[in-house]
Amino acid sequence: MKTQLIAGILTFCGSVACSHAAPLTLSDWAADGTVTTVRFANHTPRANGMLNAGGFVSSIPGSLDPLMQSFVSWCIDIFQPAHIGATVSDYSQVSLAQYGSLSAERGAMLGNLASIAYDQSLDSSVYSGAFQLAVWEIVNETSAHLNLSNGTFKTFNANDNSIELAQQWLNALPQQQSRFGFSIFASPTAQDVIHFFELPPPAAAEPGSVPEPGALALIALAGAAAVATRRRRALAV
Repeated sequence: MKTQLIAGILTFCGSVACSHAAPLTLSDWAADGTVTTVRFANHTPRANGMLNAGGFVSSIPGSLDPLMQSFVSWCIDIFQPAHIGATVSDYSQVSLAQYGSLSAERGAMLGNLASIAYDQSLDSSVYSGAFQLAVWEIVNETSAHLNLSNGTFKTFNANDNSIELAQQWLNALPQQQSRFGFSIFASPTAQDVIHFFELPPPAAAEPGSVPEPGALALIALAGAAAVATRRRRALAV
């Protein structure tokens, strides 16, 4: 079990440390049902309009990694378009530090959100839309209080009850240890997206045993990497 934990952490650290150009395909919405539509207003950079909210069925064409041949990604970039049904060739899988400067608190919140809600996020289009709205609030809101109806990032006039559901999840933060890591795919011409993945469970310690120093170091490294990013703000509508 200890070997599994260390291998999982190494995989996580490796996935967020690389930077290489790669094509990425967003082929469809990931949840069944009518896609959530919502109006939004962002203060800095100033932008407003209508957004579709939900996870994308995603893949990296030609990847030999089965996990990258079909996965779900979520938008973290409200300033560029999503090219659904097309392959965009200029994506790069970037490290958290390379992507920007998300605070440690907000980075942890993304993992905590996934721990609370990711298992439900594809149950329906409403849940998928709500998860996306919660991600946008964490990434874009600059005040300390996460409220989708107030602040520097706001949403309103949704076609379903996704705003209310997302707010319930945001109100529950940060009440539990994160069990998710994430990778970021960035593009200069299309929406940047985030892919959440579940981390291996910690090994159950045998009575009287002491964790090996190497395992502790890896755990600390993974924790530090998970909370060090922020979205780019280079392009405004």
